[in-house]
Amino acid sequence: MRKKAPGFFTKFFTIVFSLVIVIGLVWFYVFGSGSETVMLQGSGEPSEGFTDVEDKPAVTAEQTNLYTKLTKGEPVSIAIIGDTFGTSEGATEGQEWDVQLHKLLSDTYQSEITMDNLSVGVTTAYQGYCTVMQNEWDKYDLAIVCFGSMDQSGDLETFQRDYEAIVRNLRNKNRSLVIMPMISTNVTESDYSETIRSVAAQYGLSCLNTNNAFVDSGLDETSLKLDDMYPNDTGYSLYAKLIADTIGQNISDKVAVSADPVKMLYKGVRKMRKFEMIEKENLTELWEGAYSCTGEAKLLGICYLPADSGYDTITVEVNGVTVRTIDCVTSYDNDKLHYAIGAEGVEEGDTVTITVEGYSGTEFKGIVISG
Repeated sequence: MRKKAPGFFTKFFTIVFSLVIVIGLVWFYVFGSGSETVMLQGSGEPSEGFTDVEDKPAVTAEQTNLYTKLTKGEPVSIAIIGDTFGTSEGATEGQEWDVQLHKLLSDTYQSEITMDNLSVGVTTAYQGYCTVMQNEWDKYDLAIVCFGSMDQSGDLETFQRDYEAIVRNLRNKNRSLVIMPMISTNVTESDYSETIRSVAAQYGLSCLNTNNAFVDSGLDETSLKLDDMYPNDTGYSLYAKLIADTIGQNISDKVAVSADPVKMLYKGVRKMRKFEMIEKENLTELWEGAYSCTGEAKLLGICYLPADSGYDTITVEVNGVTVRTIDCVTSYDNDKLHYAIGAEGVEEGDTVTITVEGYSGTEFKGIVISG
């Protein structure tokens, strides 16, 4: 029996229904957010079957890295990512540990050494994570990571996550990069120094323990420091010597940069794989110094230029409730961008408000979304 052909009205309604669906989808994607500014959505923990980019081993035939280049007298490029101890606070001009290290390596290997110090005073490992994510690393042969001093006044789990995120993202960005975590002389024997050692061990890295270098020098500690915190020129010379000696030993031992997959050590590192900076011009300005946005973010950071005096703060609210107040006054590196954690676990539909309070010159630059 022949099937009856669809009638005119059946065809008509089928076409109309299809058009409604298409128009609806277009409307949703173009206008569906319903808000002036939507934050990028953090991906959070991966779904089952997800393969982290770190778990994909690099293909290395004959590896070229810091050690092989120095052995041949070839140019090498070094980056320092750190806090106040990365900046050599307390050293006289020309005696900073990176300057001293530059001379040691140049004299020993007759190589042209390029040194970029990306450290920012009075900052935490989250600053280091942002520094890593905003820079290209293919040009570098060595990255020295120096955090933990300021982190000791915060949350240990946050430090563990952010510190491993620095190392893991460096490794992902340049698989031939030599990475050396440093325990500075203000990071005493604690869970924080243990975290640095654990990350170094997990990724097969040489850990630079400056506290041991001070003890092994045989010099009295008072002759190595300006005060109870910062080293003097002699103290910083031990930083440089420790790094140069470690490099020399690794060359002698024919150490290679491992390309093997490495499992994550600490919880939450997965949500630090991606990074997006949203400048304040792309947020909703409520009034002068106050901005808002809506959306989902597993981790939201604040980017700002600090004031050098006064009582400036940046307050972060989620749905009208204050979740973080950031002290924005420091005498260190006021001309460099500072990054601080603003809020965690912002859910879809939540409204985040960022307000600069005070009149000393703090400049809010934007927000950072990790995922």
